[in-house]
Amino acid sequence: MRRTTVLLTLLLVLGAASPAVSQPQTVEESDFLVAPFFDHGVVLFANIDRATWCPWALGGFGGDAFPDRPLPVRYHEAGQGALMRHIRADVEVEVWAPGGGSFEVEDLCGADATLVATGRGLLVWNDNDWDVSLTRTNSYGGGLGATVVDTDGRTWQVRFSVRFQIDRNDEFHLRSRQTAFVPTGRIR
Repeated sequence: MRRTTVLLTLLLVLGAASPAVSQPQTVEESDFLVAPFFDHGVVLFANIDRATWCPWALGGFGGDAFPDRPLPVRYHEAGQGALMRHIRADVEVEVWAPGGGSFEVEDLCGADATLVATGRGLLVWNDNDWDVSLTRTNSYGGGLGATVVDTDGRTWQVRFSVRFQIDRNDEFHLRSRQTAFVPTGRIR
């Protein structure tokens, strides 16, 4: 069996092709975030649940098994012709611990994986050159801030942020990545 490791943050854009934009417009698209928190031994699912994501991931990330949770996505054109894309939405969140502490997809999707907490959060994502026109340096990324409740009724703050860049030479750079999974001390 081929083993695939969840190494990078996945923000998967599953909508149709980018709209032609002369004026800013907002459309609905089915996007989600799956992010490993390596230092905390958990994986964050935002706007998709593990039960939907796992069959798709185990199937090689092909097909149409995507969440039916569209988000408002705003597009507008920059002065140099680059298409800018923005997401700001309240989303459902799940936090899971992979079986055996491994970040292998097979362990995250296996029977030994454990649901740690659920809740809601604010997902924000910005891309200043969605079509990678290379008319400018493409800085993109965003984050999620959420409050989740674990299976014992304790609340936690979840924070995630990441920033990528594609320069004018079409070279990819990870500029920053931060995670936090912190108990608040409250019991619900």
